Formats: sequence, C-alpha cells, structure tokens
Amino acid sequence: MVGGVTRIAAESGSFAPTNLVDPELLLSGDPNDRGVSLFASADGKVECGLWACDVYEERLPSYPMDELFVVIEGTLVVTVDGHEPETFSPGDAFVIERGTPCTLDFKAPVPQVLDDL
Repeated sequence: MVGGVTRIAAESGSFAPTNLVDPELLLSGDPNDRGVSLFASADGKVECGLWACDVYEERLPSYPMDELFVVIEGTLVVTVDGHEPETFSPGDAFVIERGTPCTLDFKAPVPQVLDDL
C-alpha cells in the first residue's frame, strides 16, 4: 500500500475565476466566484481546493455533486426545499448531497474549503 500526506495550502494569487455559478440560477448579487484546486485523487473521485465568492444568492433545483463545505470566513444560509433555513459561519462544516434542491444565500464574502466526495 502506498500512502502519503498532501499539504492543502494556496497562495492568494493562485485563485482564478471558476464560473461555477450558472447565471440562469442566480437570484441576486454577483458571485465573482474564484478558486484553486489543491488535490485530486488518481481515480478522480475526490478533489480538494479552496473556493471564494462575493455576496449572491442562487437557486439549485438539483445540487450537482456530493460536496463538503468548511466555512473559513463569511456567512452562508442554505435552505433545502421543505426545510427551515440553516446558517453556517466560520468553523462550521456541512455536506450537501447530490440531487438536493436548495437555495444558497452567501450573506458575506466566503472563502471556503471544498471537497468533492
């Protein structure tokens, strides 16, 4: 078995526009989303990186992947259809499962770590 340790760190200048927010799903604001990929598994099933955005809100009828969020800065309100809104702040971690219908409301600029499960 081969193992290893990968440090997950990025220089601030390494962030590039990601354009992950579909303009047709945008409810308000300007995402200005940007990020950097810091690790990808050989089989492509896991990717880790940093992602940041400005204040905006979007409606996702079906979340496109299983995603782990760790909020480093900012505030995000996630409202899953049929449930009460949940607010996430620095230090909070949560997973949104693929296919989840939800609204994401980034109340303050958010740099965040993301892992695609």
